[in-house]
Amino acid sequence: MRRWNAYICMLAFLFLTVGCGAGGHGNPSVSTAEPDAGDGYSGTTHEETEAGLTGGMEENMEQFTMESGKVVYLYVPQAVKEQAKVRVPMVLFLCGTNCDPVDNAVQSGWLEKAEEESFIVISPDYNNYAAYGETEFLSSVVEYMIQNYPVDPERIYSTGFSNGGAASVALTRDYPEYFAAISAMGWMVDMDNKNGIYEAYDMPFQVVQGDGEFTEETPSGGMAVMDDEKKGVRALFLYNEMIDTSVEPDYDKAPYWGYVPDETETAVLNGREWRFDNFYKDGYPVPFSQLVIAEDREHRPRKEEAGIAWDFFRHFRRDQDGKIVVSENE
Repeated sequence: MRRWNAYICMLAFLFLTVGCGAGGHGNPSVSTAEPDAGDGYSGTTHEETEAGLTGGMEENMEQFTMESGKVVYLYVPQAVKEQAKVRVPMVLFLCGTNCDPVDNAVQSGWLEKAEEESFIVISPDYNNYAAYGETEFLSSVVEYMIQNYPVDPERIYSTGFSNGGAASVALTRDYPEYFAAISAMGWMVDMDNKNGIYEAYDMPFQVVQGDGEFTEETPSGGMAVMDDEKKGVRALFLYNEMIDTSVEPDYDKAPYWGYVPDETETAVLNGREWRFDNFYKDGYPVPFSQLVIAEDREHRPRKEEAGIAWDFFRHFRRDQDGKIVVSENE
């Protein structure tokens, strides 16, 4: 039995071909609000054009325009502005198909978490029907932020809702050198070995999934995530050399994900139980992979997600040699 949520923006994924969209490329150009290279804080604020924005923090979002004409929205906490020479972490948040980049970032709790922890959040306007087709554009946005804002290049993370999760996996394949960890919320895609890049990089990864979104019952009666996610999870375990190719998923022993974790933790957040399956990689004292299932969670952003992802992200940085190390911010 397959259980599909009726959430309309996800229906587009049934027709999505990986890499089908063409991303914008090139360097940023001046719009009405190109950030100044000296302090990076001359952006205009985002005007609210979509219903559903909450809390008022989105009114303080700045923006600039890439050469492609696509807008990048960003939130820079006041504490970061006051210490403009101090480099801080950055989270790249990617919205779902047909969703607003600011709206999704607010709904997922990222602005509040950025203010609390003093890091920068960016949410670009991108072709949110595509994953691999947008990686060049998205990497150019990240590079621009490194050059023009006080971003610590060792502490950059990618996450997103639905197609944004898929795009974060695509960035892992195409531009892993930019990111210290990723988190896919509600959906992801498969990946393949591109030019031997598996041998060059590791990528800490988290997947957050609701038991009420895109799950199915297996022939043996176990519950599993949908096929795209099955392939994506397996690919990321292989990418990080955390399983051997001979290991097959068993959804009776390990519901939803198919792989038996090293430890499982549970927490109740906003009245909903969340189960955290943790997987360790040799040499790292914290979980290198975390697969999360939330009870009664349908396919839409949740405010708890920013905290869940940040608690995972904050352990990791990618050093100048491209190696993942445990961050001082443990």
